[in-house]
Amino acid sequence: MFLARDVFKAYGGKRRWNRLTTFSAHVSIGGSLLGMDWAGAPGGRPMSREFALEGDTRSPRLKLFSSTDTDRYVLYRPDRIEIRTRRDALIMGVDHPAAALAANGLGRPLGRPLGRPLDEAQGLFLTGNVLWSAIAGPFAGLVPGAKAVTVGAGQLDIHLPPHADPLCPRRRLLARGDGVAHRCDYQMPHVHPGVLADMLSAYVSFNGILVATLRRALAIEPDGRPGTNSLLDVEIFDVRFQ
Repeated sequence: MFLARDVFKAYGGKRRWNRLTTFSAHVSIGGSLLGMDWAGAPGGRPMSREFALEGDTRSPRLKLFSSTDTDRYVLYRPDRIEIRTRRDALIMGVDHPAAALAANGLGRPLGRPLGRPLDEAQGLFLTGNVLWSAIAGPFAGLVPGAKAVTVGAGQLDIHLPPHADPLCPRRRLLARGDGVAHRCDYQMPHVHPGVLADMLSAYVSFNGILVATLRRALAIEPDGRPGTNSLLDVEIFDVRFQ
């Protein structure tokens, strides 16, 4: 019954997290789950893309600055995605992108669409969703309306209200005895039909907050074991909390 307390303590503590308001980070993200071939790789193979991030610790909000696009940035919120110039002029805005993802014919094996691929706004919306959760870790369970519930030995469920995360409102952390999670199981039916498992490793403490700097998403096979093919890879190079 004290797992939530132990997990938050292992990651730096609720008191420390609640004193923070913003973060910045440098990350790399790629994989077939994103449904985009950003870099035009040969054979349609998705390649990683690097971003500088500016985010809010208390709600899922991010600014994403691509290392290959110096003229624009992306603003992510759970209910909207925007692309803006560096002078803050709006280029494109899409309300409720999750609804468009749900109608896009995705959720096929290996996260590959049967119909058209994700457009830029949808891919960036999915990217923003994944990256905010990667930085927040279990502290996503402290956003208003969220809750953390112990469901078994070493298993902690994080429930977010749909307005905070319309793609993945529920996730299960599998924690070691020290409270640090080695795996996070979840479903994201907008882009994949089954259960996914993020394998978490290479933990680093940034300003007293523990962050898994490597995340590898695998599909859970029918026998309950994680597969071997990575659908999504996130590498976090640096984070600064304030």
